[in-house]
Amino acid sequence: MPGDSFPLEPVSKSRAKIIADLDRGSTRSEHGLFRIEGWRALASAVATHVRLEDVVVRPDALTPVRIALLRSANVRAVSSIRSKGMAQLTSVVQDQGVVATARTRLASVADAARGSRILALDGVQDPGNVGTLIRTAAWFGIDAVIGDGATADFFNPKVVRATAGGIWDVGLVRSDDLSSALSALKSQGFACFGADPGHAESLNWHEAAKSILVLGSEGHGLSDGIRPLLDGFLHVQGGRREARGVESLNVAAAGSILLARWAE
Repeated sequence: MPGDSFPLEPVSKSRAKIIADLDRGSTRSEHGLFRIEGWRALASAVATHVRLEDVVVRPDALTPVRIALLRSANVRAVSSIRSKGMAQLTSVVQDQGVVATARTRLASVADAARGSRILALDGVQDPGNVGTLIRTAAWFGIDAVIGDGATADFFNPKVVRATAGGIWDVGLVRSDDLSSALSALKSQGFACFGADPGHAESLNWHEAAKSILVLGSEGHGLSDGIRPLLDGFLHVQGGRREARGVESLNVAAAGSILLARWAE
């Protein structure tokens, strides 16, 4: 980190504009950057030795512990900003006084094939659900998460916040043709199972040495092009008490239950 004293030089207007615009997918693609918000998220990035491009802080948010964290970070530049400016850099209602940026990083299908357990998302559009599923996958030691073109961008700030640091612990793969990606993985010995409440649960999904769990969107379920590739179906049974007002679990809740059972 440049310099040993605080406060630091103010962030430039041009850099602040880029950081603020990282809400937009086009800006993330243009600059190859995504935004990290909050001290806990920053600490997770530092703990996993992520190379950070920027850290921007409000001087009034600094404490000795946070200063030590900044000094231990692998970061290109650390800058300061006033409270009003910080509010424009982040999408949260009450900012914690720090935002950072890191390079977007995606693995390939070939990278994912080196693992043994993969979560595939088929049109899961809600950023909160996608982030929660990445977080849960990381918690249960899933090797990679594959998202198709209709799945929310892994580097959307809402997704990143919902991962709670899990974004650093799993390989993230983007595939506009999920059917081809799954076919390639099946050719390398992966069994493929889909979550679908309309089917009975397969009994052999734990027996597969290498397996994939596919979750579809809440509105449409699994895509027609994905179903022929599946070796079996899974579902989450309802509880003992009849639920009159709840029609179903959302994809993050159902997926988290299945991931926990997968890890047993």
